[in-house]
Amino acid sequence: MNALEIREVQFRYRGRREAVLASAELAVAAGEVYCLAGPNGVGKTTLVGCILGFVRPQKGRIVIAGVDALVEPRRARSLLGYVPENVSLWDLLTGLEHVTLISHLLGVPVDAARVLGEGGLPEQAWRQRVATYSKGMRQKLALVLALLGQPKVAILDEPTSGLDPEASHQLIERLRQLARDGVAVLAVSHDVVALGTVAHRVGFMRAGRIEKEVQGGDAATLVELFRAEG
Repeated sequence: MNALEIREVQFRYRGRREAVLASAELAVAAGEVYCLAGPNGVGKTTLVGCILGFVRPQKGRIVIAGVDALVEPRRARSLLGYVPENVSLWDLLTGLEHVTLISHLLGVPVDAARVLGEGGLPEQAWRQRVATYSKGMRQKLALVLALLGQPKVAILDEPTSGLDPEASHQLIERLRQLARDGVAVLAVSHDVVALGTVAHRVGFMRAGRIEKEVQGGDAATLVELFRAEG
């Protein structure tokens, strides 16, 4: 069953003649990791904005776990978890305080220590202020927070950007676990070498639509395809 479906989505910014999204189509199944790649300016960010409800397409349909996002945007948004490329956190709060605060706002009681441990954040960091965190630690905490509402679909924008090899490897393992748990993962990334190893499929976007999809796997093949599509 598809947890995310995008059908013939079109979007044009006001005052622009050409559409940023031209009948874009995409489907991600529950338990699947999908990597969306492509050069800058092809519509990846706009497509994510449409999924999240930040912008509204002029045409098309977006369905999240059976909910039409254009008809019931608030309900659809509750089924999504989102981690942006540049994570915004409260630097003076600790990891534990972040989880406690967000879970309270969501009305979802959780064991903060348990979810931080499952998210791969070192125990010694749980009570440290986030201002002391590395980029990798901030990414881990952001993903923990995005998953507190038990979303059906997790969207990650350039999740490996700025991470060292070890932190990137840990993130990839976390994505594998999410897939095993039945979450649909959409990772928007230029890093097809890292994401391609965990992705079930890789889609290459150009001119406002996904022009080619390939199976994830061999990094060298994916890099060559990415260069060709770019």
